Order: sequence, then structure tokens, then C-alpha cells
Amino acid sequence: MSSTGNSTSGTRYRAPQALCTLVVATYGRSDVLIECLLSIPPGERPSFRVVVVDQNESAFLTEHLAPLAQEMDLEHHRVSFRNASRARNFGAAHSSTPWLAFPDDDCRFLPDTLAIARERLSRDDLDLVSGQIVDETGRPHIIDWFPRETELQPHGYERCFAEATFFIRKRVFDRVHGFDPNFGPGSQFPSNEGGDMLCRLWRSGVPLHSLYTPALRFFHPNKDDGHSPEVHARVETFAFGEAAFTLRHRAILPTRSISWRLAKMSARVVLGSGPPRRRRIVYLRGFLRGALAYLRQNGHTASHASERGLHAR
Repeated sequence: MSSTGNSTSGTRYRAPQALCTLVVATYGRSDVLIECLLSIPPGERPSFRVVVVDQNESAFLTEHLAPLAQEMDLEHHRVSFRNASRARNFGAAHSSTPWLAFPDDDCRFLPDTLAIARERLSRDDLDLVSGQIVDETGRPHIIDWFPRETELQPHGYERCFAEATFFIRKRVFDRVHGFDPNFGPGSQFPSNEGGDMLCRLWRSGVPLHSLYTPALRFFHPNKDDGHSPEVHARVETFAFGEAAFTLRHRAILPTRSISWRLAKMSARVVLGSGPPRRRRIVYLRGFLRGALAYLRQNGHTASHASERGLHAR
């Protein structure tokens, strides 16, 4: 990892008793990133530090972020690589708070999001807290979110967890060396980096005390709605990474239900028509390509020892 410098050095707002660092990996965005940061309520800024990891080639964000450093505890680091998981790990390494979170650069906090988070993070019995994504009206979207509070488990976790909506103790994050840079945007398998980290925590054998609560809400735009070529490309990219993730963690994931879902989708491709059929074809093609790529790289029986060696890099 390398950085081209801290663009917010000098006189800055400081939050010496901060509870959590919000690590925001960003590329190619400015206005929505600023909206995200300004959605942090002033009353919550003493409890939440911000580390922006800037993967842009130019320094265009500097002039936008420098004034915000007078209003919140914000560090701006420019890095010379483009990989979301690596950027998040870089930001986490520049944090000294007990908790970490990784909001997307185009999300927004609702007025009560961080107050609810602060209350949950103050509990000694939790290592990970997860919330849900909502639309402009506050209604859950993108994922079929579970309607009640629950502990995260391998079966059904996908209704309770997303990269942009969870908080994790830093010591727990460090236990598995954070995100695997082989998963997530900018990597070989460009999705499911959060699920991969969660599964590695479960497989570590150390108890993980987690809570999903639908009261913890983040606004996030739905960029995968519709049937445009751009949407289809994102769907295929997601499926590519999801296949590799599924094969990597097939020992603990509910593979029977995953196989059944893929079989039903295949049947609908055969029997269906119109735009939904095309979207399913794109997803299945991406999943097949991702599975083949993962098997070529790792073989049919990749050992746990080799995976531990990968994480220790």
C-alpha cells in the first residue's frame, strides 16, 4: 500500500474521544461524496472520525474536502492504486478508534443513523452491528431485508448484511486482516468482499457476537434497477464475484438453497421471455464465468492452508 500524502494536514477539527472511524473508499465522485459526508449530523461528529481514501489519479477532491476538515475529524489520503478492499484496509490501518465502518461514497446517513449506531456500539456484548439500505422514502430496497432484529448466521445472512451498512470492532476486523483484496470493486472477483470477510470470521472459530437491526438505516441509490446495458454489466460483474465467493465458502454456506435458486433461475430462462429473461441470462453467465475462473485459479479442492496463506499476505 502507498499514499501520496494527507491532504488535510494543518488546522483541523479533532474528535479525540471518537468511537468509530468511517472509512470511505472513493473513485470518480465528488458531489455525492460531499453529500455523504455532510449527512453526518453535527451532533454526532465528536463520536465519528472520517478517513477518505482517494483512488483518483488527480487531486480534484482536495479543494472539496479541505474545508470539511474544519467541521469534522476528517483525513484525506490519496493512494496510487484502485482497489476498494485494499483502500478500505488502508483506511482501517489509519484508524485508532475501537470501531470501524465502510460506507459507500454515494450513500447518505439518515438523521438518526449514527445515533442508533452509537447506542449499539456502546454495548460490550457486540462485535458487529449491521443495518439495512433504504430508498428516498425510507423504505427498504435493493435487498429483501429481514424485518426483525437477529444474529447474523451463514444461512440467511444475505438479508441482513451489506458492505455499506455494518460496523465492526477494529480488533475483530484485524483478526482476519480485513478485506481480501481479491474480492470487491477493482479486483479479480469484483463483489462480495463483505460476505467473504464475514465468512472468514465465522471460519476462524472465534465467537462473533453480531446483531442485525432494521432500525439502522442507510440511504443508497439503486444502480442495478432496470435493463440497460450498463445495468446488465453490473449484474454480470456481481454474479462473477458471487460465484467465486460461493465456491470459496461452500463448506459453511447453504449451498443446497443456492443451487436451488440457480436451478429455478435457469428454468425461468427456458420458459420466460422479455427483459427479465435477458437479465437472468446475464446473471447466470456471470456466475458460470466466475465459478470457472475461481476453479481454474484454486483447483477443485483448494486447501484451507493455502487460503490462510493468502490472508496472511
